[in-house]
Amino acid sequence: MRGPGLVLFLLCVSASVGLAAQEPTASQAPQAPQQNPQTATVPQAPPFLRRAYAAMTRGARIKSVALTGSITAYGTSGNASSTFSFSADNTGQSRFDIFGGPSEFRTVSGGVPSGSGIGPGGVSYTVSAQNPMTISAWFFPALAVAPRLVARDYAKSYAGRETQDGIVVNHLQTWEQANGATADARAAVKRLLVEDIYLDEMSHMPVLVAFNLHLGNGSRPSVPAQIHFSDYRRVQGCPVAHHIQVYMNGALFWDIQLSSVSLN
Repeated sequence: MRGPGLVLFLLCVSASVGLAAQEPTASQAPQAPQQNPQTATVPQAPPFLRRAYAAMTRGARIKSVALTGSITAYGTSGNASSTFSFSADNTGQSRFDIFGGPSEFRTVSGGVPSGSGIGPGGVSYTVSAQNPMTISAWFFPALAVAPRLVARDYAKSYAGRETQDGIVVNHLQTWEQANGATADARAAVKRLLVEDIYLDEMSHMPVLVAFNLHLGNGSRPSVPAQIHFSDYRRVQGCPVAHHIQVYMNGALFWDIQLSSVSLN
């Protein structure tokens, strides 16, 4: 489920003028109106992203974060509540553990992201190669946004101004660049890895982050994921969303409430 970008339409209105009984001479012919076009300035994504990072960190250099709280998982067979712990650092590593449920660990080695996890019944699995390349620290956007500020690594675009969760937001898109690849390869990478970030127009804080999860080896259909952030509270001077809702395929999957936050 991907939030729609704002499309700008230019409406041209023409008026019909009645002709006189006789065709006008050259000297009487109406002159074409002089055009004075206004060149619209298209907003650029990087300034929005920089303002968001500044709003989230308040000038602090955050190296790592640890979160705990309660989580309710929603499924077709019923709902289940538990507790969780999430952690991440600025090297790209992240981990989340749900008590009595799954665990997942993501890391970056030699510039290559990878992931593994333990599912129901203690069964180990490998995270699809594309998934760690999108936002790993999805539960704490400040650590996710920081590397996306680097122009050589991530492309960015401004998609428009719209409303999400009843809030006016600026919609940005960012994706990892396939530097040196062909145009077709770059387009394919964008389709796989594009992330939509929706920033509150007033506070610049993330309201929603959306991306696709890829199942198996990537040959199966992708799953649209949306992360909604609300109930921001100051922790060590930095605003942190204490209510996080995760939607998969448009349906509520996890409802998360933080009880503790530690920033380092």
